Amino acid sequence: MDQVIPTPSDEIRARLIAAYDLYRKALLNRKYYGHRLASWKRWNTGFEIALAVGTSGTIGTWALWKTGAGQYAWTFVAAFAAVLGVIKPIIQLGKGIERYSKLYSGWGGVFYDLEGVVEDIKATHKYTGEMANIVTSAHNRIKDLTPEDDPNPNRRLVRKYYNEVLIEIPPAMLWVPQATSNYMSGVAPSIGLSLPGDVSHPLPGQAAPLSIDPPVPWPEPGSGGKSPTRG
Repeated sequence: MDQVIPTPSDEIRARLIAAYDLYRKALLNRKYYGHRLASWKRWNTGFEIALAVGTSGTIGTWALWKTGAGQYAWTFVAAFAAVLGVIKPIIQLGKGIERYSKLYSGWGGVFYDLEGVVEDIKATHKYTGEMANIVTSAHNRIKDLTPEDDPNPNRRLVRKYYNEVLIEIPPAMLWVPQATSNYMSGVAPSIGLSLPGDVSHPLPGQAAPLSIDPPVPWPEPGSGGKSPTRG
Protein backbone atom coordinates (compact mmCIF):
# COMPACT_ATOMS: atom_id res chain seq x y z
CA MET A 1 0.00 0.00 0.00
CA ASP A 2 1.45 3.36 -0.97
CA GLN A 3 2.19 5.81 1.80
CA VAL A 4 0.10 8.99 1.72
CA ILE A 5 2.49 11.94 1.76
CA PRO A 6 1.13 15.21 3.11
CA THR A 7 1.22 18.15 0.72
CA PRO A 8 2.30 21.64 1.84
CA SER A 9 -1.38 22.59 2.01
CA ASP A 10 -2.09 19.60 4.26
CA GLU A 11 0.75 20.56 6.59
CA ILE A 12 -0.46 24.16 6.81
CA ARG A 13 -3.96 22.87 7.51
CA ALA A 14 -2.65 20.71 10.35
CA ARG A 15 -0.69 23.61 11.82
CA LEU A 16 -3.71 25.90 11.62
CA ILE A 17 -5.91 23.35 13.35
CA ALA A 18 -3.36 23.07 16.16
CA ALA A 19 -3.11 26.87 16.45
CA TYR A 20 -6.90 27.23 16.53
CA ASP A 21 -7.22 24.55 19.19
CA LEU A 22 -4.71 26.45 21.33
CA TYR A 23 -6.50 29.74 20.64
CA ARG A 24 -9.82 28.37 21.87
CA LYS A 25 -8.15 26.58 24.74
CA ALA A 26 -6.50 29.81 25.86
CA LEU A 27 -9.90 31.50 26.07
CA LEU A 28 -11.30 28.50 27.95
CA ASN A 29 -8.47 28.71 30.49
CA ARG A 30 -8.80 32.49 30.82
CA LYS A 31 -12.51 32.16 31.59
CA TYR A 32 -11.97 29.27 34.00
CA TYR A 33 -9.19 30.94 35.99
CA GLY A 34 -11.03 34.26 35.96
CA HIS A 35 -13.95 32.51 37.65
CA ARG A 36 -11.68 30.86 40.20
CA LEU A 37 -9.92 34.16 40.93
CA ALA A 38 -13.21 36.00 41.50
CA SER A 39 -14.43 33.19 43.78
CA TRP A 40 -11.30 33.24 45.94
CA LYS A 41 -11.45 37.03 46.19
CA ARG A 42 -15.02 36.82 47.45
CA TRP A 43 -14.02 34.27 50.07
CA ASN A 44 -11.12 36.45 51.16
CA THR A 45 -13.37 39.50 51.45
CA GLY A 46 -15.86 37.53 53.52
CA PHE A 47 -13.11 36.35 55.87
CA GLU A 48 -11.76 39.89 56.28
CA ILE A 49 -15.20 41.33 57.06
CA ALA A 50 -15.98 38.59 59.58
CA LEU A 51 -12.62 39.05 61.29
CA ALA A 52 -13.01 42.81 61.38
CA VAL A 53 -16.46 42.58 62.95
CA GLY A 54 -15.54 39.86 65.43
CA THR A 55 -12.43 41.62 66.69
CA SER A 56 -13.79 45.17 66.72
CA GLY A 57 -13.79 46.72 70.16
CA THR A 58 -16.11 49.47 68.99
CA ILE A 59 -18.81 47.09 67.74
CA GLY A 60 -18.41 45.05 70.91
CA THR A 61 -19.46 48.02 73.04
CA TRP A 62 -22.80 48.53 71.30
CA ALA A 63 -25.79 48.39 73.64
CA LEU A 64 -27.26 45.63 71.48
CA TRP A 65 -24.75 43.17 72.90
CA LYS A 66 -25.58 44.08 76.53
CA THR A 67 -28.91 42.28 76.52
CA GLY A 68 -29.19 38.63 77.44
CA ALA A 69 -29.63 37.40 73.87
CA GLY A 70 -27.11 39.94 72.61
CA GLN A 71 -24.43 38.67 74.98
CA TYR A 72 -24.83 35.14 73.66
CA ALA A 73 -24.80 36.40 70.08
CA TRP A 74 -21.65 38.45 70.61
CA THR A 75 -19.94 35.49 72.28
CA PHE A 76 -20.74 33.43 69.18
CA VAL A 77 -19.52 36.17 66.81
CA ALA A 78 -16.28 36.59 68.75
CA ALA A 79 -15.70 32.81 68.87
CA PHE A 80 -16.43 32.50 65.14
CA ALA A 81 -13.97 35.28 64.37
CA ALA A 82 -11.34 33.56 66.52
CA VAL A 83 -11.81 30.33 64.55
CA LEU A 84 -11.52 32.22 61.26
CA GLY A 85 -8.35 33.87 62.52
CA VAL A 86 -6.84 30.43 63.09
CA ILE A 87 -7.87 28.76 59.82
CA LYS A 88 -7.30 31.73 57.48
CA PRO A 89 -3.48 31.33 57.44
CA ILE A 90 -3.90 27.58 56.94
CA ILE A 91 -6.02 27.78 53.79
CA GLN A 92 -3.72 30.53 52.42
CA LEU A 93 -6.29 32.56 50.53
CA GLY A 94 -3.66 35.14 49.66
CA LYS A 95 -1.47 32.59 47.90
CA GLY A 96 -4.47 31.17 46.07
CA ILE A 97 -5.42 34.63 44.82
CA GLU A 98 -1.84 35.26 43.71
CA ARG A 99 -1.73 31.93 41.83
CA TYR A 100 -5.07 32.45 40.09
CA SER A 101 -4.09 36.01 39.20
CA LYS A 102 -0.98 34.68 37.47
CA LEU A 103 -2.94 32.02 35.59
CA TYR A 104 -5.70 34.42 34.58
CA SER A 105 -3.34 37.10 33.29
CA GLY A 106 -1.00 34.54 31.71
CA TRP A 107 -3.70 32.77 29.75
CA GLY A 108 -5.19 36.14 28.85
CA GLY A 109 -1.88 37.17 27.33
CA VAL A 110 -1.69 33.93 25.34
CA PHE A 111 -5.24 34.39 24.09
CA TYR A 112 -4.76 37.98 22.94
CA ASP A 113 -1.52 37.11 21.16
CA LEU A 114 -3.21 34.27 19.31
CA GLU A 115 -6.26 36.39 18.58
CA GLY A 116 -4.05 38.70 16.56
CA VAL A 117 -2.73 35.72 14.59
CA VAL A 118 -6.24 34.40 13.95
CA GLU A 119 -7.43 37.79 12.71
CA ASP A 120 -4.45 38.04 10.34
CA ILE A 121 -5.13 34.53 9.01
CA LYS A 122 -8.78 35.37 8.46
CA ALA A 123 -7.84 38.52 6.52
CA THR A 124 -4.98 37.09 4.41
CA HIS A 125 -5.71 33.34 4.20
CA LYS A 126 -2.00 32.82 4.89
CA TYR A 127 0.06 31.29 7.68
CA THR A 128 3.44 32.98 7.76
CA GLY A 129 6.64 32.25 9.62
CA GLU A 130 5.99 35.24 11.86
CA MET A 131 2.61 33.83 12.79
CA ALA A 132 4.17 30.44 13.52
CA ASN A 133 6.73 32.12 15.80
CA ILE A 134 3.93 33.74 17.81
CA VAL A 135 2.25 30.35 18.24
CA THR A 136 5.53 28.78 19.34
CA SER A 137 6.06 31.63 21.80
CA ALA A 138 2.58 30.98 23.18
CA HIS A 139 3.47 27.34 23.82
CA ASN A 140 6.62 28.40 25.63
CA ARG A 141 4.63 30.76 27.87
CA ILE A 142 2.23 27.94 28.69
CA LYS A 143 5.15 25.88 30.01
CA ASP A 144 5.64 28.55 32.69
CA LEU A 145 1.96 28.45 33.64
CA THR A 146 1.59 24.66 33.81
CA PRO A 147 3.16 24.17 37.29
CA GLU A 148 0.48 26.49 38.71
CA ASP A 149 -2.46 24.62 37.16
CA ASP A 150 -5.37 23.27 39.18
CA PRO A 151 -4.51 19.57 39.67
CA ASN A 152 -8.22 18.67 39.70
CA PRO A 153 -10.16 21.27 37.72
CA ASN A 154 -13.87 21.72 38.27
CA ARG A 155 -15.36 19.83 35.33
CA ARG A 156 -18.69 21.65 35.60
CA LEU A 157 -16.93 24.97 35.11
CA VAL A 158 -14.84 23.55 32.29
CA ARG A 159 -17.96 22.39 30.47
CA LYS A 160 -19.69 25.74 31.05
CA TYR A 161 -16.84 27.77 29.61
CA TYR A 162 -16.21 25.29 26.79
CA ASN A 163 -19.76 25.96 25.60
CA GLU A 164 -19.23 29.71 25.92
CA VAL A 165 -16.06 29.52 23.82
CA LEU A 166 -17.92 27.63 21.07
CA ILE A 167 -20.47 30.44 20.94
CA GLU A 168 -17.82 33.18 20.90
CA ILE A 169 -15.49 31.37 18.47
CA PRO A 170 -17.69 29.20 16.23
CA PRO A 171 -15.76 26.78 14.01
CA ALA A 172 -17.15 28.43 10.87
CA MET A 173 -15.16 31.60 11.56
CA LEU A 174 -11.80 29.77 11.59
CA TRP A 175 -10.30 29.56 8.11
CA VAL A 176 -8.42 26.48 6.90
CA PRO A 177 -7.43 25.49 3.36
CA GLN A 178 -9.14 22.52 1.78
CA ALA A 179 -7.28 19.24 2.17
CA THR A 180 -5.52 18.29 -1.07
CA SER A 181 -4.98 14.62 -0.27
CA ASN A 182 -6.52 11.86 1.81
CA TYR A 183 -3.92 12.51 4.46
CA MET A 184 -6.12 14.82 6.52
CA SER A 185 -9.32 12.85 5.88
CA GLY A 186 -10.99 11.87 9.14
CA VAL A 187 -8.27 13.38 11.33
CA ALA A 188 -9.75 14.90 14.47
CA PRO A 189 -8.26 18.29 15.39
CA SER A 190 -5.91 18.15 18.36
CA ILE A 191 -2.97 20.01 19.83
CA GLY A 192 0.40 18.76 18.59
CA LEU A 193 -0.89 16.81 15.60
CA SER A 194 1.97 14.76 14.18
CA LEU A 195 2.73 14.60 10.47
CA PRO A 196 3.91 11.25 9.03
CA GLY A 197 6.63 11.02 6.45
CA ASP A 198 9.69 13.16 6.04
CA VAL A 199 8.64 16.43 7.68
CA SER A 200 11.56 18.58 8.79
CA HIS A 201 9.61 20.98 11.03
CA PRO A 202 7.38 19.49 13.75
CA LEU A 203 4.26 21.36 14.79
CA PRO A 204 4.78 24.17 17.30
CA GLY A 205 4.52 23.00 20.89
CA GLN A 206 4.29 19.35 19.95
CA ALA A 207 5.53 18.23 23.36
CA ALA A 208 4.38 21.27 25.34
CA PRO A 209 2.33 20.55 28.47
CA LEU A 210 -1.03 22.30 28.44
CA SER A 211 -3.52 23.41 31.04
CA ILE A 212 -7.27 22.81 31.40
CA ASP A 213 -8.37 20.40 28.66
CA PRO A 214 -11.72 20.79 26.91
CA PRO A 215 -14.28 18.15 27.96
CA VAL A 216 -14.64 16.99 24.32
CA PRO A 217 -12.57 17.74 21.19
CA TRP A 218 -12.99 21.12 19.56
CA PRO A 219 -15.13 21.11 16.39
CA GLU A 220 -13.10 21.19 13.20
CA PRO A 221 -12.30 24.74 12.04
CA GLY A 222 -14.15 25.96 8.99
CA SER A 223 -17.17 23.80 9.70
CA GLY A 224 -20.50 24.50 11.25
CA GLY A 225 -20.68 21.09 12.88
CA LYS A 226 -20.72 20.21 16.55
CA SER A 227 -17.89 18.58 18.42
CA PRO A 228 -18.04 14.81 18.82
CA THR A 229 -18.58 13.62 22.34
CA ARG A 230 -16.35 11.24 24.22
CA GLY A 231 -17.78 8.10 25.63
